[in-house]
Amino acid sequence: MKSELPFLLNNLKILHHRSPMKIGTDALLLGAYPKIIKKTGTILEIGSGCGIITMMAALQHPESRFLGIDIDESSVEEFKENLCNNQLDGRCNARCIGLTEYSKVVSNQYDVIISNPPFFTSDMLPKDHKSRISKHTTTLSLQEIVNSVNILLKEGGLFYVILPVPESEAISHSFKAVGFEHIESMDIRSLASSPFFRRIQVFSKGNFDQKLILKQLTIYKSQERNDWTDEYKKLLQEFKNF
Repeated sequence: MKSELPFLLNNLKILHHRSPMKIGTDALLLGAYPKIIKKTGTILEIGSGCGIITMMAALQHPESRFLGIDIDESSVEEFKENLCNNQLDGRCNARCIGLTEYSKVVSNQYDVIISNPPFFTSDMLPKDHKSRISKHTTTLSLQEIVNSVNILLKEGGLFYVILPVPESEAISHSFKAVGFEHIESMDIRSLASSPFFRRIQVFSKGNFDQKLILKQLTIYKSQERNDWTDEYKKLLQEFKNF
């Protein structure tokens, strides 16, 4: 039986038992990653699930407006419940709609777009339909993300995404092909001796007066439980007590 206990962060209590994609390290890292969001900015999250990434960003940017979209109805319902429970429903909202469909009715609206998208492309798909949608590119390809972000993002806007390294290289080429500029990367590994398994990237629609910033993050000092590195604790310090 799935636990219905909420996921707890400082100032946030987040239900995620009804969403097919549970809260994990990727969401925490992208949620905590520092973002350039202007005062009263408009932010869209693609594939928002239970809403943790949007809610983390909303705490850091209290005068901005947020919308999360997802094609899973139970996730959207849970997201809306989380917004109410955390008093964020006044400036955050969730909508059950696909990205491609949404990009056909909205354009040039968002200052920032954020996504922790599905990325598995293997033929070994989960039997559960909802897990297949949330984790695999069967319903949303990386190229569809690039095309839709290009439509939805304002000129000069920023796109933040977390992906495995091979997929991050593929999406980087696709964004460059439509005129985006790659301005930041953070490569993430579990231990100093481990290969990098994730990459957070930031892309600008149009010119951005900044050289590419390259960062690295190691999560654990050792294989001991909760032996976090200082850099990981610094990234999460606003949201998690260590």
